[in-house]
Amino acid sequence: MIMHIPPFSPKKPYDTFLFDPEERFGDMLYYMYPYKMDMNPAAMVCYFPAAFLLLEPLVLSGKFALPVYLAISFLGTAILIYKTLEVGSVREKSYFLAAIMLSYPMMFVLDRANIESFLLILVLLWWRMRSAGKELLAALFLGLAGAAKLYPLLYLLPDLVKFRWYRLFLTAGFAALFSLLGLLLLPESMAESIRLISRGIKFWHVVYVDRHNGVPYSTSGLSFVKFIIAVCFSGDINFARMLIRLSIGYWRIAAIAGIVLMLLAGWKLRNREDWRLVFVASAAMILLTPISFDYKLLHLFLPCPLFINSKSASTDFIFAVLFGLLLIPKAYYFIPIFISTNVFINPLLICLVFIFVLRSPRPAPLS
Repeated sequence: MIMHIPPFSPKKPYDTFLFDPEERFGDMLYYMYPYKMDMNPAAMVCYFPAAFLLLEPLVLSGKFALPVYLAISFLGTAILIYKTLEVGSVREKSYFLAAIMLSYPMMFVLDRANIESFLLILVLLWWRMRSAGKELLAALFLGLAGAAKLYPLLYLLPDLVKFRWYRLFLTAGFAALFSLLGLLLLPESMAESIRLISRGIKFWHVVYVDRHNGVPYSTSGLSFVKFIIAVCFSGDINFARMLIRLSIGYWRIAAIAGIVLMLLAGWKLRNREDWRLVFVASAAMILLTPISFDYKLLHLFLPCPLFINSKSASTDFIFAVLFGLLLIPKAYYFIPIFISTNVFINPLLICLVFIFVLRSPRPAPLS
């Protein structure tokens, strides 16, 4: 399924700020198609092997797959976020939860029926178990998330900069185990399934990155760069295309530089509040992957309640405003005709939060 180029109708964006009003739950249909056609899902679904473990409950649900997905995604996220909040009255927690559940990334992921919501639930479970000292369960949940899409393993940043090797190796072990189980779940041999998964990842990289179908509704740093090039050099299309090809070719280097920056920031923040390290990892997940649709903003749902739980500081209001701006829709205008303002605004907001995370003063000690 190749992303359509918005706007989809003369009324858009006034009839919806989401993807396509004529295609609800499109990702769910895409997930189920190879199973219905008795195909190896590795030939179509662009995920790592453990993702098929997450899809299996939906496959077993048959015609109830969509209700099961919506129930797990909505209720699981709501319950875990509510439990993650440690401050405030029941009413205050309910207001915050309502705002989160009606936020742009939550509506976007439910509108697409994408399994990114399952990854969020696994990450929230990881944090809950980690906070409760249940190391084995914490590593299990994060290992499964990381084996499904790889980038959730960046949440190991707090443990990495604090040299908690047991957590690192335990999570890596679970990630390897779930990858193996995912391969065993597929109908063909492991070698053939690996070949199909590799081919699928390369194919969708061409579709979404090289052919730019991943730019609309994207928060990737690469989409931001493409946007800047398209706007600044709109008068010279050939030169703009050359620059965009260069940006794609060198993005791996930029991503490595971003990982290094993440590690340096993590080292600087290693003795600060946990939410700062979690946000740095979330920002790296969202910005550094070349394909990063707006539902990946879901991963701000963990640093947000952790920020609320943290001690008061002079910059609290600034952080609250910036988090709020990140979680509201901004796809009301398209520049040029097929790139929404999300592509430009969201990466800038994430970078701005990152700067404040690094520069904001330590909270004053309690008297």
